[in-house]
Amino acid sequence: MGRHAVSHYNGNLYTLSLNGGKLPITSQLKACGGMPSWLELDSDFKNVYCTDESGAQGGATLTALSVADNGALKVSGTARSLGGEVPRRRLRRCQRQGLHRRG
Repeated sequence: MGRHAVSHYNGNLYTLSLNGGKLPITSQLKACGGMPSWLELDSDFKNVYCTDESGAQGGATLTALSVADNGALKVSGTARSLGGEVPRRRLRRCQRQGLHRRG
């Protein structure tokens, strides 16, 4: 059985659990702005990073989420960025500056 985090343009993040060829939703969280898009897993620190494509309030949002043992996500920090998307180097800078948190 594997767990997978997915985003939807309805503003929700979901944790899905692959079990017997089915993907039931095991958790749901309203996070990452109005249009969460790109997700990146940092398995060393058990974090997921999410970017927002909505451009609301004149910029984009990068959100760090901790991943619980059951796969549930919890917001651990956010950062604002100019533009409609957060470039990969901005994600790396946020990781270095401690936006990520251990478990």
